[in-house]
Amino acid sequence: MRFVAALFFLLLAGQAAAATLLGEYRLEELQWTGAAAEVRDTSGNNRHGQAIGSPLPTPVDAAPARPGKPGTCAYGSFPGPAGNGGALSIGGLAVSLAPGAKTSVSFWMYWDGTNSVMPMGWNRHDLWLVNGHFGFNTGNSDVYGISSAGLANRWAHVVAEFTNG
Repeated sequence: MRFVAALFFLLLAGQAAAATLLGEYRLEELQWTGAAAEVRDTSGNNRHGQAIGSPLPTPVDAAPARPGKPGTCAYGSFPGPAGNGGALSIGGLAVSLAPGAKTSVSFWMYWDGTNSVMPMGWNRHDLWLVNGHFGFNTGNSDVYGISSAGLANRWAHVVAEFTNG
C-alpha cells in the first residue's frame, strides 16, 4: 500500500516572470466519491478535478499537519497500488506544449517510504520516488533528481518546474 498526502497543489504556467495560476487545490472537501468536479479548484479558474483509482483517495483532517495544532489543514490520502491506485484527475489545464514552455507545481507531501510512488504527473512526465531517488521521470524508467533519503515519514514541501524539451 502506498500513501502520499498533499495539503494543496498550485499549478503555474508561464515564461520567465509572467506566471499564471492555473489551479489551486486545498483538498478540504468532506469526501470524494469519484464524481466529476468534486475536487474543488480554489483559484477561481473552475478547473475542478475528480477522484479516481481503486481504492479512491480520501480527504483527511483527523490528524493535523502540525502536531498539536488542530485545524492546520486538510490533506488527501492516496492508497492503493502504484498502477491505478487512488489519484486526482485534473483536466482542462491550459498547459503550453510549446518547446521551452515551463509549468511549475508546488505541493506538500507526506510519503511513507513506499518504493515506486508518483506524487504528481501528467501524460508521460511526472515526479517519481523510486529506488532511493526523487525526481523527474520522462517515461523511460529514468529519474533525474535527488536522493530520497530523509523524505519519508514527514511533511516536505516540493516545488518543481517542468520544461518542455
